[in-house]
Amino acid sequence: EVLAQTRLGNGWWMTPESIQEMYAAIKADPDGDGVLSLQEFSNMDLRDFHKYMRSHKAESSELVRNSHHTWLYQGEGAHHIMRAIRQR
Repeated sequence: EVLAQTRLGNGWWMTPESIQEMYAAIKADPDGDGVLSLQEFSNMDLRDFHKYMRSHKAESSELVRNSHHTWLYQGEGAHHIMRAIRQR
């Protein structure tokens, strides 16, 4: 999951090795198994993660992911514009 989300805008891709290096640097994986349990993740301080990433030249804007969506009702009784869009 971490690898899937870690291509930074500067072209830097994290590898399994760099993930392990990061876990060690921020002390996120105390048992060293390479997998963060829910408890380990809960104990992790995201400020340490951001500090680590900034030390590797990541911009703050690259350390967040925003997504916005909504579902618009298109069934019986929906606004005429929504019905027209659905018909198209």
